[in-house]
Amino acid sequence: TYEFKESEVEVPDTGGGMINLVVDVTPIGEVETEETIYRRPSVKAEMGGQNLVLTQPAYMKIGDGEDMTVMIKGSTKLTQIEIASEQFPDFLGAPTAQQAFDLKNLTTEEEDLLANGGITIDKKEASLGHAMDINLSASLIRKYTAENGTRSIRFSVTDQRGYQRIVDWQIVASDIAVQTVAIPDDKKYLIWATKATLFGEVLPEREPQSELSFRYRKVGTTEWQTVPAVRNGSVLTAEVTGLKNSDNELFSEYEYQVMEGAMASNVKCQFTTEKTLQLENCGFEEWSGSKPMYIAASSSDFFWDSGNHGSSSVSAFATDLTTADSSVKVEGKYSAKLQSKKIVIKFAAGNLFIGKYLDTQKMNGILGWGRSFTSRPVALTGYIRYTSGTVDNGGKYIENGEQDKGQVFIALGDWEGQTYGGETWPLIVDTRDAATFFDPKGDNVIAYGEQTWDSSTEGENMHPFVIRLNYSLERIPTSIVVVASASKYGDYFEGSTGSSMWLDNLKLVYDESELEE
Repeated sequence: TYEFKESEVEVPDTGGGMINLVVDVTPIGEVETEETIYRRPSVKAEMGGQNLVLTQPAYMKIGDGEDMTVMIKGSTKLTQIEIASEQFPDFLGAPTAQQAFDLKNLTTEEEDLLANGGITIDKKEASLGHAMDINLSASLIRKYTAENGTRSIRFSVTDQRGYQRIVDWQIVASDIAVQTVAIPDDKKYLIWATKATLFGEVLPEREPQSELSFRYRKVGTTEWQTVPAVRNGSVLTAEVTGLKNSDNELFSEYEYQVMEGAMASNVKCQFTTEKTLQLENCGFEEWSGSKPMYIAASSSDFFWDSGNHGSSSVSAFATDLTTADSSVKVEGKYSAKLQSKKIVIKFAAGNLFIGKYLDTQKMNGILGWGRSFTSRPVALTGYIRYTSGTVDNGGKYIENGEQDKGQVFIALGDWEGQTYGGETWPLIVDTRDAATFFDPKGDNVIAYGEQTWDSSTEGENMHPFVIRLNYSLERIPTSIVVVASASKYGDYFEGSTGSSMWLDNLKLVYDESELEE
């Protein structure tokens, strides 16, 4: 329905009128349908009156075993139920090397062979082919646990709709009182590039009789290294350090086992170290363009950006704040030179940052900070030369006549992301709004480190620096932010037009021993 609405139009010069539209949401009719939801067949089991999780290994003492029942059900008729094991030829006394049997299509000879070997089936006739129980005798289970080691039985079930479930049940036979445990998903933050925490557990109703430890090695090597285990109730842990990546690889795979004296758990677990990623163009060798000059080989593909876009936006006074400098460097062709300047009437700090300069609004920059990053270095190192000018654009944060300050900071976080102009970045900094400025104590800051230079560095050479990262949260980051400024308070348009900073050879360090060296 609709009706004319008496209302004043805000722009009367345009003319027109207002119409009020009302939609009747009463349903015209209702239709009911019934749908049948089908699921994959289920495979459950119990032993000695206790439920078994077949997707997890069963840890049993050597020689132990009780009657076991495997219960199989399907939403529709089951067309194939296969049981298979490498040990069947030996344990069932089969005349041939038959390792698999289709329980829905057994010959009389196969059914007798299985029954004599300790496997009987209940076809559950009342289920009309939707279910079956498989009974494994205690004597058969004890054959699987007769010797130390890991053996398995596979159950593969298919129904008439083609839905399938395959379960590989592992039986681990050992008199050892402990077992190796994979690093839990909610503890993945304990795996770093050069260190990791290993996990194990004391088995129920068992008590270790010897010293507990872990052994570990890089996958594909033969020599084990050993560390003592720390016990907390039934949980065993050990931190291993000094992990090294393989040659020409960013990460490595390791395997480990928990030990009781000289006995090793039959279970072996693996983990992959974090990648030792480095920042792109970290030596600042790639540059292109002018006014604005890009810290990259092309203006369409870059990792770093700067305030050059803003300082070049005023055509009559266009200039680049951050440029390549071949006269001051550690190696290669260039370093990055950051100069603080005054653009028309506004002070601008020489700067660079990981991310992208997004927009200029009335000579104020809007910046997208950060890039995707999931590794955790312990420090950022590099080389710097800094010239501290006398502040001539003072204010609330630094007064005229003081020495300007230069700053470099690094942060890792799991920011949800912010969007501007259709692009999403870990952080959006609007220099018109101090509320958008970076907060090193923010809820999503996982690690942070900074260094401030209160005066000029000595001489004309570059000097090494180390910025250690302080990790405050036990989480894996999703992004990295690095920002350098020749004037620390440039966000507030305060500093000195005489300040300059040169940076070269930035490097992310993952190994503490490298810092000691």
